[in-house]
Amino acid sequence: MTDSRNKDENQKIALPKRIWNFMWGDSPLPELFNINTKLSPFDKILNVTWFVLLIISIGTSLLSIRIPMYLIITLPILMLALCCIIILFRKEFGKQRFIQLFITIFMMLLSQEWVDLPSYFKNDYKTVEGIPTKFEFHMPRTGPRLWEVVVDDVKFSMPEKIKDESSERWFVIHYLPHSKFIIDYKILTKAETRTELQTLK
Repeated sequence: MTDSRNKDENQKIALPKRIWNFMWGDSPLPELFNINTKLSPFDKILNVTWFVLLIISIGTSLLSIRIPMYLIITLPILMLALCCIIILFRKEFGKQRFIQLFITIFMMLLSQEWVDLPSYFKNDYKTVEGIPTKFEFHMPRTGPRLWEVVVDDVKFSMPEKIKDESSERWFVIHYLPHSKFIIDYKILTKAETRTELQTLK
């Protein structure tokens, strides 16, 4: 009984240690750039940079609803991809580079705002206007609270600061075509909404 308990405890300790060695090698924490004795100083810095960008990318993808600036979300992902490409050509990384490639591809699929980069620089936005046909508040266990808003058959995830009374008002939303990232939006007043509805008659 004691042996099995010790074995379980050793396995619990072993997993964090394996993760730590994958990230930082056998180096002590104060020597941050001494990741792996096989890597050159440039590769050590490159490895740390990749991990830092990965953490930032995870954070920005989780908070994308609350971050209004498009480049803050896309730049970490693009820099992560660039760093990964350089690592792929560094044979000193061994099999680790393929693990990093898989993680990078997963992050790029998870946060796809980067696909709209050409549209962003060309100011090639799309615009929808109208009163939402769907206006629901979501409180997920993980991730930010948000409003699911459908305007002109296009679904958006909007920040929780929008008031419940806005469901009957006129929305003007400028967004990027692929990711539906909202560049700018305006919610008209009740009087302005009545005016818009009258023009449609």
